Amino acid sequence: MAAARYRALLVLILLSWPSAAKRYSFEHYGQEQGLANALVRALAQDKTGFLWVGTRDGLFRYDGLRFQRFAVPDGLPEASIRTLHVTGEGTLWAGTQKGIARLAGSRLEPVPVEGETRSRLGIASDASGRVYVASSAGLFVAEGGGSLRRVDGPAGAIRGLWVDHDNIVWMGCGEAICRWDGRKSEVFGPRQGVPRGSWTGFQRDAAGALLARADSSLLVMRRDDNVFRKDLQFRFPGSDQLMLDRGGRLLAPSQGGIWMRGAEEHWTCRNRKGCPPIG
Repeated sequence: MAAARYRALLVLILLSWPSAAKRYSFEHYGQEQGLANALVRALAQDKTGFLWVGTRDGLFRYDGLRFQRFAVPDGLPEASIRTLHVTGEGTLWAGTQKGIARLAGSRLEPVPVEGETRSRLGIASDASGRVYVASSAGLFVAEGGGSLRRVDGPAGAIRGLWVDHDNIVWMGCGEAICRWDGRKSEVFGPRQGVPRGSWTGFQRDAAGALLARADSSLLVMRRDDNVFRKDLQFRFPGSDQLMLDRGGRLLAPSQGGIWMRGAEEHWTCRNRKGCPPIG
């Protein structure tokens, strides 16, 4: 189930390249192209166009023809990748259970950590160049290429995070959603429309609404509102990812395919064999 979930996401990222801006088609990438491990856990695309694929047995870079593998001898703390992120200036960060590394030239280098991050559950960055790491030990921040340090953000485990255009950090905190402005945090729970769950996927749609996903549940907070409401159409398990394509459509990978929602706020699905009906 997990392998299928992330293979769908791999296809989704490949389709976001410029050659596929208008029409969606599906390709399979595997051992013949050099991708030695089918269990894909994380994906990122850098500014030069390379696609980076994190698996449980190494980090792979796809140049449009072949995958090149990076492992412990290339600077990774361990081969099993948990999360990937490319900063605004183009630096690739990779999170593993044993530590975090960033790309420096053709090699990866370990990122010093002040304290213990434990499980790394997400990486994001803001327009000022700060890098944020969500972990089971809390929220960590690195500035100017320095070390990661724990900040006085929400208490407890941080399950996922996303940085808004105004450098506000949204994250899953425990079984709630938290908003952190760099000084104080605000918790969104049942009174704000957030049921208990593992909220790890965040995105803004083309209309400016904030969306939060926990597997088959999707919450929406309209612009200038302060309460989340559940999207009753959305019940597609298999991933926590949310993305926008070049046309501003919201994309949600799932076990059944890639679900898409445009300005009309109606979900449709794309995959090789057709998708299950809504309902």
